[in-house]
Amino acid sequence: ITSSGSVTTEQGSAPVGPNGDVRETGRERICPTAPFGSLVMSPDSGKNVIYVGAEDKFRATSDGRIMFRINDSLGSESDNSGSFTVNVKVVKK
Repeated sequence: ITSSGSVTTEQGSAPVGPNGDVRETGRERICPTAPFGSLVMSPDSGKNVIYVGAEDKFRATSDGRIMFRINDSLGSESDNSGSFTVNVKVVKK
């Protein structure tokens, strides 16, 4: 998985890339272990959320949909802007 682009998580904030803002601490977010504003994914309809950032590898253990989103507080997405472009390379073994 590779990604690029930039987003803002609130009006007037500085844009961040897929790795997010590592300086931002103390804010509630859907993936507490990942930087605020970073790219995260859920391979299981939101049950688990995993940090992706600009590049990561992921081994799926079952069929299904992968959902990507910005690591922000739940319910505060309306003031986000920008986008990440995500590329997923599927390798079947």
